[in-house]
Amino acid sequence: MSSSGHGQSILKSKADLQKAWDYAQEGGRAGAGRVIVEGFVKFDYEITLLTVRHINGTSFLAPIGHRQEDGDYRESWQPQAMSDSALQKAQAIAEKSQVR
Repeated sequence: MSSSGHGQSILKSKADLQKAWDYAQEGGRAGAGRVIVEGFVKFDYEITLLTVRHINGTSFLAPIGHRQEDGDYRESWQPQAMSDSALQKAQAIAEKSQVR
């Protein structure tokens, strides 16, 4: 379990499970019988949308784009080009997920 990619595996069959588990326990940050399991999702780009809640409402910074290669972070940039509808959806999700 690591944002750095350490302890990360791609499983192509059930036969890969034990080896991946062992590697995650040895190489990941968490260990102790814990892992994060993710699935593959096709997407056009990955963003971070920094959101600030204040007395007058919510403000959003320009979206930050990210690129990974083979599961490892490579670079980020700002702004990430997005359609107006994608940006509005991202802002709506971010606003709903704010801690109140």
